[in-house]
Amino acid sequence: MSELQLVVAVTPSGRRWREMERTHFVYRVFDEFGQLLYVGCTKDLTRRLKQHKVDSCKKPWVGYAHHVSARGPFCKRDALDL
Repeated sequence: MSELQLVVAVTPSGRRWREMERTHFVYRVFDEFGQLLYVGCTKDLTRRLKQHKVDSCKKPWVGYAHHVSARGPFCKRDALDL
């Protein structure tokens, strides 16, 4: 019988897999001329964009928002590095 080997899943940087879960999106909000207005990171893009609309009195850029570009999913650390 062959010997049973245990393989431990660790990333090159030593982070655990839980920290590497791809759950976050990076989104960018642009005006009608393509000017970048805002960059954000979230797990739930739809909910976050709705929150921006609700808080629009505190965020003047919301009134100029024309389109959103989103990338992901990424692990949180990678998303914040973008």
